[in-house]
Amino acid sequence: MTALGKLDYLSDIVNELSSTTRGDVAQPYLIELARTPGFLPKLYPYFQSPNAGVKKRLCTVLMFSGDQTSLDQLDRLSHDPNRDVSAQALRAKRALRARLEVAGTTPATGSH
Repeated sequence: MTALGKLDYLSDIVNELSSTTRGDVAQPYLIELARTPGFLPKLYPYFQSPNAGVKKRLCTVLMFSGDQTSLDQLDRLSHDPNRDVSAQALRAKRALRARLEVAGTTPATGSH
């Protein structure tokens, strides 16, 4: 339903990211959904989650499916008090920036 534009279950899917049994299913699903034009901004409010597991996996979603707008989200999470979250945000930011540079959507110099 979420893939068809109904966002009624998006919170449930995002919350499953912290699940040890279902997080590995929710993450790839969100990676695919995030490739849908206009979907990424719907994920950004979830980066305010108090749950470190959710934030870490959302960083991974952005690493694979993020765009230029995702860099701000990752930058904010790179300063998260949880070390695991901040480390994952930095990894995702580096990978996303490299992917964007290869695609030619961001300058190779001048960004950090």
